[in-house]
Formats: sequence, structure tokens, C-alpha cells
Amino acid sequence: MEVGLSQTSSSSKGSHLNNTTKQPAKSSKRLTENFAKVDTSSIDKQMWLVKVPHTLATAWRSAPEGTLVGQLTFTKGSVVDKKSDSTMPHVKQSLDVTLSSELGQAHPDVPSNYSVEAMTKKVPAMNPFTRHAIEEDEGIVSIHGTVSRTCSLQITRNIQYRQVCKSRLQDIVTSKQFVKPVDVSELSMRKQAYGSVGGR
Repeated sequence: MEVGLSQTSSSSKGSHLNNTTKQPAKSSKRLTENFAKVDTSSIDKQMWLVKVPHTLATAWRSAPEGTLVGQLTFTKGSVVDKKSDSTMPHVKQSLDVTLSSELGQAHPDVPSNYSVEAMTKKVPAMNPFTRHAIEEDEGIVSIHGTVSRTCSLQITRNIQYRQVCKSRLQDIVTSKQFVKPVDVSELSMRKQAYGSVGGR
């Protein structure tokens, strides 16, 4: 709505502005009603809000629609019974995300294994939405659902994770930034110069 108004008001021709104001009231009313309309048909759909590493998000965003980007694996954990004498090892319940082989080949520098961490149900009321263009869908606002859980994806600490940390450290060490030593006399001269300018 604001974009349409700014395009109209940017014209310097008074006749164009007059023609805009002389449009039928029915068309103006229809545009206002459609722009304010909110589609809440999917508001009961539960959604997750996930914080994703930048490299993984870039790989997912570059994939064409319909591409298998990864797999979500749920591992059932074992129940700890203090009264039992069982010597079976305890299995930790976990959620893991694995990058698809197709994206792994296209992005070899992106780690392929992630764990779902910091999951919580206590979230404020959040509703992801899309505001459609006025020219195509008449400015309707579509609510996609309600956020019921939040979590974050963390890189699994394996050999690939260590390689990523090593490459980051190498990038820092080989940085083009440098420290230039400055003589004390040069600093005093600069202070005097700045002081004379500020005193004027």
C-alpha cells in the first residue's frame, strides 16, 4: 500500500494526480478491504522456529524447490530405573539433522551433521506470515501457523567439525589486517594539530 502511494505521489504531473483522485470510490474501497484482509485458515498449524547456522541456511536457500535438503532423525532414549540392576548402557534421546547427499556434493564445505539443541515449549505468541503483493494477490496477509517450539541447530562435534574450526582459525591467522606501529612524536604532533583546529 505504501509503495503504491509513493509511486503515485512521485509524479510531478498534476493531471496524473487528479486522475488518481477521480477514480471510482468502489475500486478504492475494494483495495482497502483486500489489503487489510488476514487469512487465518492455517493459524492452528503448529510450527517450529529453528535457528540455523549461516552456511547451512545458505545451502538450503540455494536449493531448487522440491529438493531433499536433509533428514530429521529421532533417537528414542532409554528410561533410567535406579532400582533395576540392568547393565545396559544408557541411550540419550536426541534429534539430529543430516544434510542430504545431493546438497553435500554441491556444498562440500558445509558440515553434514547437526544436533537439535535448546528446545523449549515456552515461547511467546508468534505467527509467521506473508504479505502478498497488491498487484498479484491484492495485498492479502496469510498466516502460516503458530510457533509451538523453538530450538537451534548445532554442528555435531566430529572430524568434520574440527576441520571447520581449523579452517576458521587459519582464516583469522592469514587475515590481511595488520597493526602499524606509530611513533610517540607523531602522536603528539597529531594531538597538537587537532587541538589547534578545535580551538578555532
